[in-house]
Amino acid sequence: MAEGIENLADLIADNGDGRDFFARNFVTHGMEQLFKEGMLRLSGKSDQAVFELTQAMGGGKTHMMVALGLLARHPHLRPEVLPEELNKRVDFAEARIAAFNGRNSPDNYIWGEIASQLGADEAIRPHWANGPRAVDQRKWKEIIGDKPTLILLDELPPYLQNAATQSVGAGTLADMVVYSLSSLMSAALELPNCAIVIANLSGSYKSQTKALAEAVGNLQQEARRQAMTITPVQLAGNEIYEILKKRLIDQLPDERTIADIAEEYAQQVKKAEDGGYIVASSIEQIAEQVRETYPFHPSFKHLVALFAPSRMIT
Repeated sequence: MAEGIENLADLIADNGDGRDFFARNFVTHGMEQLFKEGMLRLSGKSDQAVFELTQAMGGGKTHMMVALGLLARHPHLRPEVLPEELNKRVDFAEARIAAFNGRNSPDNYIWGEIASQLGADEAIRPHWANGPRAVDQRKWKEIIGDKPTLILLDELPPYLQNAATQSVGAGTLADMVVYSLSSLMSAALELPNCAIVIANLSGSYKSQTKALAEAVGNLQQEARRQAMTITPVQLAGNEIYEILKKRLIDQLPDERTIADIAEEYAQQVKKAEDGGYIVASSIEQIAEQVRETYPFHPSFKHLVALFAPSRMIT
């Protein structure tokens, strides 16, 4: 796992061509939704510009960003990953990508880092070289232009937490960050080939200052006003099993073997029910559940779904 692209830093550095990533990652319904809307937006064929990924920490948000970034950057992956009908509608070559992780704190601030990755170092320099200066909608439109452009924003609360401690004029750096990112989202709406993916801003920041709470709240309100909300993994369904199979297992037994195991398991459950030990579903239902989730126990997904958001691990 460590040898492939697993984080935004590797995507920025353009490490690998994405084949290893998709070979070990199951494409969830949430991914399919983001791929469709995101790739059509980059092709200028969708009105949806901003996407918010909502799930607990560790729930697949960064994975989804990396996956979309790889498809946007590498056209050769699209026929292997996208449905044929969608792939025919995607008509751009390679999109420009800017990805920012809020656990970093660059000297040129978040707006300087984004613009620099888009090849606009000189255009953004006045907004950081002599101290922070917020970026308005007009400037963002000038920087981004009309080329297919994907901007990925992950882990923003830690960045805002740090920015909220830095006084600038009558406010804080966090105020500038919120204004600049809000302007960025507004600019994206007017740029038909620009898409922004932002990770959910809710986090376990128990020691929030008032300034941080206000900054997170304001940015979250702005994002949700414009964004389509997508959940990376449906925890109550069978996607968790498919993810684990893809990650952990090279080869499963044939369908006949799995069916035999499922049938035998169902029979044993029925014996327990007949003996008065348990109340169970029908034999047919139990066998079907085992076939779908093998080699994992069918009830595992219910355990996962009980996890509180602050403790979520997938």
